[in-house]
Amino acid sequence: MENKLWTREELILALNLYLKLPFGKMHSRTPEVIKLAGIINRSAGAVAMRLTNFASVDPYHQQRGIKGLMGGIRQVQPVWDEFEHNREELLFESEQILAQLEHQSIEAKYAGILEGIEHLKGGNEDQGSQDAGESGCVPANCAGQLFRPMRSEWYQYPRFVSGQPYHSLVEE
Repeated sequence: MENKLWTREELILALNLYLKLPFGKMHSRTPEVIKLAGIINRSAGAVAMRLTNFASVDPYHQQRGIKGLMGGIRQVQPVWDEFEHNREELLFESEQILAQLEHQSIEAKYAGILEGIEHLKGGNEDQGSQDAGESGCVPANCAGQLFRPMRSEWYQYPRFVSGQPYHSLVEE
């Protein structure tokens, strides 16, 4: 398989998966790693390596003395920095990318979650309705509502600056 540079979208999907998995599951035999590899047309080993590249820039693992793989730090650092303090946007954007790669809309993919929230609109006047999809949601304002049922599972492992499990930081 030829070496090709990772796209921003692939790195966003890898960061999404990185935040879902405990450190000990970031290897090529993990079913979630294999699934993402198939979706983005990469080997499971390549995906696992990117996950450990994210571990190398994660302050939580740095404090634990875990270095991860330093070789890909230049590729993952910008994506980490972009989303380190903006998890809602990461969640929304990564799920949009994943839905597109699966040849469906995010609204179709999460129809069960979106059901009954058609009335929600983005309230950020700076963004207006230009970012609103069919659901009427502006990502920064509605991602939490759209994906709240998934959050406690996804972000159960300590990540980013606080070192706290994500679910302990979210008011349910």
